[in-house]
Amino acid sequence: MNVVLRKDGRVWRRRLVSLAFGLLGAVGWAAGAEAQTIVRDIRIQDRTPGRSADTNFFGPARPAALSFNVVVPVSRTAVQFFVRSSNPSHGVHMRIGTSGSWNPGTTRDYALNTTGSTVIQVQIRDAFPNNNVVLETFTVTIVKSYILPGAVSGQATEQGGTATFPVTLAAAPMAGVTVAVASRDTSEGSVAPGSLTFSTTNWNTAQTVTVTGVDDSSTDGTVTWQVRLTTGSTAPANYRNLTLDVAVRTTDDDLLTVAPRTLALTEQDASAGSGTYTVALAAQPSGLVTVSVTSGDTTAVTVAPGALTYSATNWNTAQTVTATAVDDADQTGETVTVEHAVSGTADTTSYPTTLDLTAAAVTVSVTDNDVPRLVVGAADLTTNGVGEGATATYTLALGTEPTGPVTVTVSSNNADVPA
Repeated sequence: MNVVLRKDGRVWRRRLVSLAFGLLGAVGWAAGAEAQTIVRDIRIQDRTPGRSADTNFFGPARPAALSFNVVVPVSRTAVQFFVRSSNPSHGVHMRIGTSGSWNPGTTRDYALNTTGSTVIQVQIRDAFPNNNVVLETFTVTIVKSYILPGAVSGQATEQGGTATFPVTLAAAPMAGVTVAVASRDTSEGSVAPGSLTFSTTNWNTAQTVTVTGVDDSSTDGTVTWQVRLTTGSTAPANYRNLTLDVAVRTTDDDLLTVAPRTLALTEQDASAGSGTYTVALAAQPSGLVTVSVTSGDTTAVTVAPGALTYSATNWNTAQTVTATAVDDADQTGETVTVEHAVSGTADTTSYPTTLDLTAAAVTVSVTDNDVPRLVVGAADLTTNGVGEGATATYTLALGTEPTGPVTVTVSSNNADVPA
């Protein structure tokens, strides 16, 4: 279909054209129309100050639809639109938005939102004189890409306790992306795996990073450190050179000062039937902290008091715990563990109730005072005697609890008095 344009008495005749979907494609906008592709490709480049504009986020290509998304790294602040015509005799004009002045050039810069996505409308017209017909309007959504970690669960401890957090990507990459995972403080914790690989299809499927605490000899309380997630310079353009730190914590196993860590007791012994040890906090809390004291076997060892309370002022003042051996009927010695735990706290950072204080336990060994013996219960047969033809009875019992069945043999050393 022909259109006649007049200017200064001259007759201009040109073909009405439409933009095509697909590279170098020619699609008529109406049946029977002759058409040619004016815009051959669109390129969207990085225009962040100090960065090369050669980093392409889209193009050169034709989008498959008039509305499409482009993913750029979160650190980018501006992009440049570049439009190229496939016909040397037909240039193009471009403008951002649906109103305002047309840009006679083929490039246009646009600043991106600081956070979230940026929706941009780009209109194209033929550069033919006096042609104000908008040939096509593209709606481009610029999505900022970033590594997206989830919440940290669990607690990394110096006893080897672990914490985990999931990782996904915020938007689909242009190609596969490898995210390196590394501990920024290997004296506090290690991480696994060392890398995560995301594709164009699994980018939003969470992958798990495991953080394991590392034991040290220092009393450093609860330490906050970082796990670093990075992409390299060879990653796809929209995920290139990203860095993100995830804060994690390692709790100390030296948060209690306990001395001594072992006690040796003896049942019903005036001097060795009980023993003491002292407990203090190794780090100053921000508020009151209550430490419970519990015997692992109260039939063998009791402890007092059952709880110790520390404040921000008396935290390093040692408090005394007394352990006492319990007299029992068996003849077996015992080994009992006295454990400590944070049962109440106003400092959930350094002294949470979930704090693992296994390493601060006290081991108590108990020596039994019971000697294996027989207990005879009867009338005094020696004094009263037993007349000829008469009988007498007596009882036998074990003086201590045996560890298994015991058989007692009864015999007489006189044939006149059979047993």
